[in-house]
Amino acid sequence: MPPPTAILLIPGFFGYASFGSDEHPVLEYFAGVRAVLGPLLPGRFIVTHEPPPTGSLQSRAQSLYEAIGKLLAGDLLPHGRTRFKAERIHLVGHSTGGVDARLFANLRYPMAGAQDDERRRRIAALGNIVTLSAPLYGTPLATRIAPEDHLLLRAVRVLTMLGVFTHGDLIRIFLELAKTTPEGLFKHPVSAALAAVSGWSPEHFMKKVAPLVVSRAATPNEPEAPVLLLDAARRSQPPSTGELVARQVSRFFAQVEKHQELLQDLQVPSMDATNAGLAGADYGEAGERAGRILSYVSVAPPPRRFPLLDLGAAIDFELIQAWIYATLYDAAKSAKMAETRPTGPLIAPFDTTLLDDPVACDGVVPARSQTLHGVATGMVLGDHLDVVGSFDGGTGANVMRSGSKFTGERFEALWRDIATHLG
Repeated sequence: MPPPTAILLIPGFFGYASFGSDEHPVLEYFAGVRAVLGPLLPGRFIVTHEPPPTGSLQSRAQSLYEAIGKLLAGDLLPHGRTRFKAERIHLVGHSTGGVDARLFANLRYPMAGAQDDERRRRIAALGNIVTLSAPLYGTPLATRIAPEDHLLLRAVRVLTMLGVFTHGDLIRIFLELAKTTPEGLFKHPVSAALAAVSGWSPEHFMKKVAPLVVSRAATPNEPEAPVLLLDAARRSQPPSTGELVARQVSRFFAQVEKHQELLQDLQVPSMDATNAGLAGADYGEAGERAGRILSYVSVAPPPRRFPLLDLGAAIDFELIQAWIYATLYDAAKSAKMAETRPTGPLIAPFDTTLLDDPVACDGVVPARSQTLHGVATGMVLGDHLDVVGSFDGGTGANVMRSGSKFTGERFEALWRDIATHLG
């Protein structure tokens, strides 16, 4: 019989485990993943880690060290529902979560809060490490977004939450936002730039919307909370659940405001410096351990050009999704990656010539940054949020429309493939 085995899911940048009660979460980062993995891996304990959402890589790796210690001791994780004493632990990290796992398991990566002998003991308990859409060599997106533009990424995640809390009715949210501006969002001079085919910058749109979405509440109990999000959470749930979610979201955004070192750490030059001392010491490379690092690559098509339209007359949610994707994609592809073009089996057939372009990405992370040595365990056509359940028809809320035409069948095929490495 296999030893008691846990599967620890690690969220990425701006990640969280879930919001709502443990029994009935209203929003999960790994939306629908447990429903796929559970029946395939009976007896495995599947739980989601909660790293500092925008804290430094050092703090995130340290939090992973602590979570693994709790699992081995049979202690309850901060967001855990039940206790489980693991003897073996598989790590599955999406986006920055994959970087966290790689750094924790590389003894050349210094961790100030971890004792060497105890860290070795915890690493020895690992099975496989799976990375999915991970910026192992950084992402130009982190360089392109200046400190004052942190609102862009925060707004994307807030809109994702709003999509769940309002049952996808984001068009109404945008109409409400329009009313809050002095001239109305769609009467603002920037609308001319948005409507133009040439010279159009989706960043103008996001920068206009973001401050409205993440404006702060004035009440002492919610000093860092996005007002619109909290209101939507309260309206969409029964009173007791709505208040619980509002408190959780408020605490989450307080964390984000307090620590924002991650964008600096994920810049390509910063990751180059981090990686310089790690080569040859990655988990499983020497062959003495049972597990290894397995990397999955996501890639999506370049954003399409938009037709002229009257923004004041009609609001198309699909166009809003496309604007968000184009904003992030343009930033993520702003530098060519020197790393090897990834190769590997396809989760479902797609045109792999997408990967020939050195700036190919999934809207957030370049494809060439998603493997350590260019060899992928699997490759999938989908954007950065599709692969964790935020796609049309998924249980997450889709705020990016990449043209990948991601489906539930492709989502299940991806996670079924991942499950084969978590036995």
